[in-house]
Amino acid sequence: NFGTAVFSRNAIFNSSIDYGRRLKFPDDFFTSRTSIGYKYYDIVNPTARGFRGFEGEPNAYVNIITLRQSFDRSSVDAPIYPRSGSIMSLSVEATPPYSLFDPEGTDYNEMSGQEKYNWLEYHKWRFTSNWFFRVWDNMVLSTRIEAGFLGGYNPALGVSPFERYFLGGSGLVGAGFANLDGREFIPLRGYENNSLTNTNNGYPIFNRFVMELRYPISLNQSAPVWVLGFMEGGNGYGSFRNYNPFKLRRAAGAGVRVMLPMVGLLGLDWAYGFDQAGETVNSPISGSQFHFILGQEF
Repeated sequence: NFGTAVFSRNAIFNSSIDYGRRLKFPDDFFTSRTSIGYKYYDIVNPTARGFRGFEGEPNAYVNIITLRQSFDRSSVDAPIYPRSGSIMSLSVEATPPYSLFDPEGTDYNEMSGQEKYNWLEYHKWRFTSNWFFRVWDNMVLSTRIEAGFLGGYNPALGVSPFERYFLGGSGLVGAGFANLDGREFIPLRGYENNSLTNTNNGYPIFNRFVMELRYPISLNQSAPVWVLGFMEGGNGYGSFRNYNPFKLRRAAGAGVRVMLPMVGLLGLDWAYGFDQAGETVNSPISGSQFHFILGQEF
């Protein structure tokens, strides 16, 4: 796979070689996918765009070589409106640990961002578990747990400023300049897009929990429609020292979904965020929010 993108003199190039296969162990529902990838970022005036780690530098040139392994399991009874079964995924993506080969006593504080991050290093872990239970007739209870962790190899160098997690909203804000640092947008209804990440630093750790109750209006194969009510909570954390899976930004709401041919999944959700989006004492409660859904499931 190859891809390029250019945004007003900022450029991204990426390529990968992928190999996937169905597994017989532990059961026939498992698949494995392995990929080797390369990304190149050419960012003009990174400071003005808020990129962490390149303060005061006119350009940022970043190379990323990765090896990614994922294991997925799907046992759902239907791909569009599952009534039973589960979907689970575990993946790890890692770069070579370049800094471990640097001379002993290397002072990274004296280096520029370009020197430290020309060849980026990190290891990134993601886990998702989504279960479906038939409650009555075609009413379905869906539960979802997901978590992510971005780590580094060298404490003196710290965690990568790229590939971080940004929380809040519908998760549909990953285009243009916003995605020049490989950030991953994590949806959290009841809060504005990206509002739970107050700076451009992002988070190296996140978790999210969702419970949805779904009921179909129509299961017509050409355009199935269903309504849903949900509760969810999630948060991001700067390190394991302040990680607390019970300190969540909570929300509840309702919505509607329709699957259209040649378009995909469309939806509209209303949600109420019960907690503050900001970290300060005076930050307001998030309150009522609407979210447009396109081609994704929460």
